[in-house]
Formats: sequence, C-alpha cells, structure tokens
Amino acid sequence: MMLQLDPPIPFVTDDGRKCTAIVLLDYGPEYQSLMLVGMDDTRELWWLPHTRLRMDTNVSLGRMPLPKPIAAANHVGSNGIGASHS
Repeated sequence: MMLQLDPPIPFVTDDGRKCTAIVLLDYGPEYQSLMLVGMDDTRELWWLPHTRLRMDTNVSLGRMPLPKPIAAANHVGSNGIGASHS
C-alpha cells in the first residue's frame, strides 16, 4: 500500500537530522514500513524505514525537545568511578 501523507509529517532521523515525511509505503506484515522523506538540510529525498524516524518537537502538543546528552566530564569510567576534578 502506498499512501500520500497530507499534510506531510515532520520527523527527526535517529541521527538527529530534521526531515518531512511525504509518502508511506507498506508492503505488509512481514516487512518494515518505509517513508519517503525530504531532508531539511540537503533537500534530498530518501526512503527510510520507520524504525529510523522519531517524532519532532511540538510544544503545542506537549512534546518538548529532548534533553541534551550528558557532558563527557560526568562520564563513569570502566572502574565505576566518575571523572575526578582537582
């Protein structure tokens, strides 16, 4: 089944790139759904599996931006002890 999304849906890829989904392609229960997305930064079109897409921020719906990653200074080492500060 191929479905044109109207209106297109904004997403973020799993590597943090903003994109807009235009078409949904579903081959059935044995396959991953694919979405044709337009990448905001390069204007390229890509078919991506739905597992690579995340919902974009929408403060009107209460979906706030994801928190920033923890700074490297707070990283716990392999011995279980955090970085020391002297």
